[in-house]
Amino acid sequence: MLNLDSRLVMRPRNKYDKIIIFMISLLSLGVIGGGAQAIRIFSIILLPFNIIYFMRVKHKKRMLFYVAVGVFWMIYAVFTLFWSPDSNSAKIDILYLLIHFNIILSLLRFGKYANRPVESLIIGWCTFVILTLPLALFEIITNDHFYTNEIQTDVMWHKGEINGVVGKRYAAATFNNYNEYVTAIVFALPYLLFALLYFRKNRTQLLFWSVLLLTILLLLTNASRGGIMCLVVDIIIFAWYYRKIKFVGKNILMTVVSIFLCVILIIYSDSLFEQISGRLSETNMLEDIGRLAIYKRTLSLLVDSGYLGVGPYGIQAIIGLAPHNLWLEILVQYGIVVFVLCLVILMLILYKCFQKFKGTVIMFPIVAIFVSLPFASIINHGYLNFPFFWMSVGSVLLLREIPKGKYTI
Repeated sequence: MLNLDSRLVMRPRNKYDKIIIFMISLLSLGVIGGGAQAIRIFSIILLPFNIIYFMRVKHKKRMLFYVAVGVFWMIYAVFTLFWSPDSNSAKIDILYLLIHFNIILSLLRFGKYANRPVESLIIGWCTFVILTLPLALFEIITNDHFYTNEIQTDVMWHKGEINGVVGKRYAAATFNNYNEYVTAIVFALPYLLFALLYFRKNRTQLLFWSVLLLTILLLLTNASRGGIMCLVVDIIIFAWYYRKIKFVGKNILMTVVSIFLCVILIIYSDSLFEQISGRLSETNMLEDIGRLAIYKRTLSLLVDSGYLGVGPYGIQAIIGLAPHNLWLEILVQYGIVVFVLCLVILMLILYKCFQKFKGTVIMFPIVAIFVSLPFASIINHGYLNFPFFWMSVGSVLLLREIPKGKYTI
């Protein structure tokens, strides 16, 4: 049985918990404001205070290491301006990089003083999903979309066809397109599932199961292959953990949820899976010849740069397209050194978390995020300019800092 330390759960949320929730909730505004998105403005406001905080307070070696990597990355990005094919756009991306690094630093700073940082992460990411769902469901039902959606101006849209599906229904909420929205949702999904492991009362279970079912409906309707793979992986991992927890009324609740899910699938099976089958008629679940060609062309840029990278925005400036791949964006734009540093940090975090939290409920979001990351990283392009991506990185680093022994089996 998975249990939570009662001393931790009963401590009231303080102002730092509320700031964490507020920060993550700002992601629900998506790309409203363009470059001046709400979360970026908030990060800019926090930046001078974080600099003062970092200079005055003594920190662990881990925090110093994170900051050192961030500073090195920034300096290297500036250095690439000497050979950047589009220095003006590169400078904008470097500014975004600074703002997004500060999002991570802010989460770690507030998490250090928060009474319930894990719960704050859960509530923050779930609030993000809940705030975007009404607009997303409205889009699916009416096929009308918010002004931020770029697909409506696409040539394929005027032909009535998107990705091989005629009259495709989709939801982009406040984001540029449905792939970007799906990418944001899959980064939030482990925390939505974690809420069902963390909160054991029937009312909260019913609330989060309802949100989860609507989120599944959204992902199936958008029919993003990467999004569906993330959903499948996360659900499998979640099921393994959920079977271990016990609370009053669990069997009844699961029966009701199962019946409701079956009814929905029976009634809407044609419309739900029509768009998935339409996508698969054009290609298969794990292969995309068009993207593979872009990957090959992108990697050639790395070789041409002497493995130093083409700099921020360099890929788009040279070939006019961005690879739908997070790892290629880091590798080809910033070179082999930054890429290896990112891999080292990734492996260290995973290794240390297994050492610290193995056999505990806190491992679920960490495992879910890492296992689904290969699929989440190929849904869209421009990951390094997505605030929600950096918020996800900061959330994992904050989980890494949770005191050992607070979450036990």
